Amino acid sequence: MNFKVRLQCFRATPYSMGDELFLNVEQIIPTPDAEDYMIGMSEKAQDDINSQTESNQLQIIRKEFWSKLLPVMNSKSSLYQNINTSAYHWIGAGSGVRGLGLNFVTTKSYGRAELYIDRGDKDENKFVFDELVKNKEQIERDFGGSLEWERLDTKRASCIKTEISRNVTDKEQWNVIIEFMMDSMVKLESALKLPIKNIGEALKSYQSEGIE
Repeated sequence: MNFKVRLQCFRATPYSMGDELFLNVEQIIPTPDAEDYMIGMSEKAQDDINSQTESNQLQIIRKEFWSKLLPVMNSKSSLYQNINTSAYHWIGAGSGVRGLGLNFVTTKSYGRAELYIDRGDKDENKFVFDELVKNKEQIERDFGGSLEWERLDTKRASCIKTEISRNVTDKEQWNVIIEFMMDSMVKLESALKLPIKNIGEALKSYQSEGIE
């Protein structure tokens, strides 16, 4: 859709002749600033339309991608069996402890499997992360490789993740992305199962100390 801007402004000045009222209509030539403003507004409207179209297309692609990934994941694990497809760039399943989500994330840059830590309180999140870090070597040994540990000190949440550099909009890459994300999540869930269970107990002590 192309926009063409034609600036035509008129000024109507009433005047009377006897008992009759007339309007004198004069065309007003807009100033260059006004013309630039109107052109800028039309370009912004076009950008907004293009952006919305791109966003809608990306949502369709995401839903289709999740519809491909979930059956593969469900054939290997029960973790995501009650999870539906989504238009968002992530879908998540519970870990058994509130605020600790086992998430799939996909963008134009990467596909990711992660443990996302956000219980709503920054200090509590950092406590959980630090408790898990104490078992980092064992967790990575059980996982079968290195993980990225992001405490994110300036942010509320923390994250433990593994990812592959791929673009979800490129359907030719889907098999590679899905295989990586599925395999990573199965191993991540297994490696974190006991540590997360222990975190549940550690949180009780942490919260009790906070109350006291």
